[in-house]
Amino acid sequence: YGDQVRTTREGGLSKASKKLATQLFTQFEQAANVDDIENMKVQVDEVKSVMESNIEQALKNQENLGTLLDKTEAMKNEAGNFKKATVEAKNKFWWENMKYMVLIVIAILLLLGIIGTALFLTKAQWMPEVSHGSQKIYALFMSGPAGRVLRRI
Repeated sequence: YGDQVRTTREGGLSKASKKLATQLFTQFEQAANVDDIENMKVQVDEVKSVMESNIEQALKNQENLGTLLDKTEAMKNEAGNFKKATVEAKNKFWWENMKYMVLIVIAILLLLGIIGTALFLTKAQWMPEVSHGSQKIYALFMSGPAGRVLRRI
């Protein structure tokens, strides 16, 4: 049919050659049906597209991982600073609490001293025979540091 096809005019093909041409046109109408190499090329292009997408996703994940590591390091540093600040605050409040406890103990001892002195002096007034010795003790007590504190009050 080769010579007939080359030399034929429009609409001049025989029935047998029309049938053959129709079959060939149908077979080669789609690029994927041309041959196995074209099929392989299509599959390679699809795989290539999927691999490019996977590589892009892997690079994004790597960037996200780097950002996550930076944030983790920052949080670790902030946690260390927070722990240091809490220890400092704990120590500050402990010393403040101790200061108030010492002041309360001193105030209680001072109050007990004043009450004891007052009881001692009133007892000396009720007992005149001990009064002379009590007055010496009172004078000695008042001349010391406790007496100076009491005179200020």
